[in-house]
Amino acid sequence: MEWQLQPSPLRRQYGNDQGLNPVQGLQYSPIFTDVHLTTTAVFNSTTLVDTSLSLPVKKHEQFLVRFDLDIGDALSTTGIKIAITTPGSPLNTSLFGYLVADSNVVKRLASAVAGATLDFTAASLAGATAGWLRLNYWFRNGLNDGSLTLQYAQSTSSGSAISLRAGSFFIATGKSNT
Repeated sequence: MEWQLQPSPLRRQYGNDQGLNPVQGLQYSPIFTDVHLTTTAVFNSTTLVDTSLSLPVKKHEQFLVRFDLDIGDALSTTGIKIAITTPGSPLNTSLFGYLVADSNVVKRLASAVAGATLDFTAASLAGATAGWLRLNYWFRNGLNDGSLTLQYAQSTSSGSAISLRAGSFFIATGKSNT
């Protein structure tokens, strides 16, 4: 069973001639991208908020997603908490992230049945102001259609803002498993 993504001026669909993932030789196609167009900030909150980085998923679909996020501005004060929400019936998820901020490199790993969260605490980012965060996420959906959505918040509540900057993006390859 093949699926269609609704056209959007922000989302582009790519594919290669054979529809193959050249790295693993798997039948993954097409490739979707989405770009966060405006800088958004969260002040004084550890409550996760949705970003514009979202991907519609159908039942039995499987995705490999890479998020590249430009974040700041006071990481040593706020830290950052990242979550990926999924439809209500995923079969499996795995999330790996690493954050490069000034001279700090911090890695986190999470595996879960429904969505995943990574917490890069302020203490682990001493002296850091802004950074670049790469997330690699594998997701296999169950029976429910829905969306895969990136969320973020401060790790430690602070009056300083934590920002997801314009130009942050994701690249996803997917396939149907019917």
